[in-house]
Amino acid sequence: MKSHGGTRSFSGEESSLPCFRFTQEQIQFLKTKFAHKEYPDRADTKHISQQTGLAIGQVQVWFANQ
Repeated sequence: MKSHGGTRSFSGEESSLPCFRFTQEQIQFLKTKFAHKEYPDRADTKHISQQTGLAIGQVQVWFANQ
């Protein structure tokens, strides 16, 4: 089987997205924002993205997983 540069999942299947880890500073910032507002709107999400250097989708997923 030919690999296309993805990573392997726990089941051994290839994933197209590499694992991403947040920095401690990003986590602290996200937790602070979450404590004030559990469901940020688009403007808040964009601001958090800009402040942390994360993609908007990463911010959305982090909040969804809390």
